[in-house]
Amino acid sequence: IEAATEILEKKNYQNMKTAEIAKKAGVAEGTLYRYFKNKENIFSEVLREYMSTELDKVFNGTSEEKSLVENLEILGDNFYNEVLEDEKTHKILYKAFSEIEVIEIKNILREILDCKLDKLEEIFKWEVEKRQIEISYHELELLALSVWGIAEVIIKKHIVDSKKKDSKKDIKKLLLVYAGLLEKYRK
Repeated sequence: IEAATEILEKKNYQNMKTAEIAKKAGVAEGTLYRYFKNKENIFSEVLREYMSTELDKVFNGTSEEKSLVENLEILGDNFYNEVLEDEKTHKILYKAFSEIEVIEIKNILREILDCKLDKLEEIFKWEVEKRQIEISYHELELLALSVWGIAEVIIKKHIVDSKKKDSKKDIKKLLLVYAGLLEKYRK
């Protein structure tokens, strides 16, 4: 997986060859096929690895005991400190969208998005369960979708912006805007 990730940092999925992965990993090409059915399966595992590590990084430190503002501040810090620092992995993820026709890749991308949204929804649900806000499930879904949508735009901007402006304060401000929007739902 590590060898495939390194190759994908520099090449598109279509140009990646199993022989190259095997060579970089220091194993015979036949050995790869003991563990992976094909190149798509290898790419899927790279994406799964991304999903598990990113979710851990972004949501680390959030908890039901904390207030919404505290959790959003933690998310902002984690997002900036962990996710934006890992540009290479995000480039690989965006390359995956060019392979959306491959069912296995499409399913992994859907799983990644669902996991991110579920975790965000969970943070907002904590506030509902603590009876701090009253909001419908559909509105929770929309809120999570919009927060992650903005996060994706920030990632893309960070990747293409050669100046790498310090956007940490802007990320925090945006998340606090969401907290402010939820004030109308306070009981």
